[in-house]
Amino acid sequence: MNKYQGQRLTEYIYYADVTIQAVISADFTFIEGAGWYELYLYNYDQSFWRLDRFDKLQELFFVELPSKNDWANYNSQELQIELLVKTRGFTTMPCIWQGCAKLTLQGLAYCERHAYSEMGIRK
Repeated sequence: MNKYQGQRLTEYIYYADVTIQAVISADFTFIEGAGWYELYLYNYDQSFWRLDRFDKLQELFFVELPSKNDWANYNSQELQIELLVKTRGFTTMPCIWQGCAKLTLQGLAYCERHAYSEMGIRK
């Protein structure tokens, strides 16, 4: 049993690693697929969640949706950036992007916005 099985997921977004994949298998019902995503129903509270379909070049995310409406087009970019910050944390050094004074993420020379939007860093 992993740390999430048998417990309610409390965040709005997770990296879809093997731990989360096990939770999906145990606690979620597959509803349908569309494009690069799969829609799931959380058996615990009947909320809807979206899983990225496998892409060897991208980090996969599992995100809670505000509703089932237009689920495949839900923009989770802000949640992904928040997860990037939560995972890495900040340093005391400023971002090296010209004109940016925000703090850099741990292990990077860029702030969260430039790391995500300009460099394509997701984790």
